[in-house]
Amino acid sequence: MQVNERKSRQLEVIDDPDEISSLIMTRLASRNKFIKNPFEKIQVSIREYKPDKTLDLITGPEFVPEGNSVSIYALLESFIEINLDILEKIDDGMFHCRIASIYKAVSGRRDLRFKLSDDQAVATNFRISRQALDIGLFTIPTSIKVVLDQFHSTNSAMSDIVKVDIFKNDDNVLLKGVKKSRKAAYIHDTSNPADYSPEDEDFLDCGSLFGNDLNQFIKKNIEKGYKSILITPILYINEAENVIPFGYIQLVSKSEALTFETAEKLRADAARLVERIKDANTALLSVRQEIIDISKGGARLKITDTELKKLIPKAQGFIFDIVFKLEVPVTVYAEIRSTCTDDNGNMIIGLDFQGNSSRKNEMKRFYSYLEPMERDYKAKLKKSIGK
Repeated sequence: MQVNERKSRQLEVIDDPDEISSLIMTRLASRNKFIKNPFEKIQVSIREYKPDKTLDLITGPEFVPEGNSVSIYALLESFIEINLDILEKIDDGMFHCRIASIYKAVSGRRDLRFKLSDDQAVATNFRISRQALDIGLFTIPTSIKVVLDQFHSTNSAMSDIVKVDIFKNDDNVLLKGVKKSRKAAYIHDTSNPADYSPEDEDFLDCGSLFGNDLNQFIKKNIEKGYKSILITPILYINEAENVIPFGYIQLVSKSEALTFETAEKLRADAARLVERIKDANTALLSVRQEIIDISKGGARLKITDTELKKLIPKAQGFIFDIVFKLEVPVTVYAEIRSTCTDDNGNMIIGLDFQGNSSRKNEMKRFYSYLEPMERDYKAKLKKSIGK
């Protein structure tokens, strides 16, 4: 078993002998302790802790260690992890161990996590990108390139020169300015220096962009016979609501000046193009997947669907619905924190809820569903530890 941790918990070492002794003998004595395992909870107990940092670990006969070490954890005011070297197997489910290291989380867990059954809630309606757009690589998936090519073919008569492309790593100052500012460049009359600095702040100030080189740029445009230039960025917005300026639409007229109305229309066309790109790059999967456990801040899911298992390793996160019994579904965006695969080939993923959909009061409603379950779990937890 290998766990791929994308976001690691911040931990600090406990190495003071007195603190270790107090932790093991007193503070953790009445607390539930478990084998660190993403698939199932195996409760353990500790007995006969000695000053040489050795102890006897009782796991129960069902536990078989992988190798000569084992990690256990518990929750106090923060997460505690104890890494043990197995010195001797005393009996089935009983091991003599030495403490290799102890860590505690820098801060407490953000929210209480507890288990859910299938009849309480399930995850479904997954919206996940087929391919991640990485503007640093200056490449795009084939499915998106097809959409761009179709748009170019349909709109090739919009001006004398029409170009639909991705931003590349070259020395084109104007394209770099459009990409960095995420604003359209609109030059109504290339021979007029005043038109390089439009009054509308929604457009790129090309005059300031070129500075002392503006006259040279004007001269080049006139030599090429360019009457008017319009460049609109294609701004892709992913599931995490990050804006990615990955491409542009460029119109160059040699015959007549492009109007402000044309600039506004092209901006609207670019927005519609982005929607087509999102449709082409988004998989919509209505499969129902198990929620292993959940908190206000995240969840663990068991992924059995073949398509999801292919897409999740490529994704930073995804949108999905949490359906509580007899309640309206809650739509959330989750960032993938960790992934691993169990012995049956199921993918176990840890998620952080980073945001919610555009539906009003979505997370507030989610908390209202979760809070009664949380209170019930806390009551059972206190009862189990005698409090």
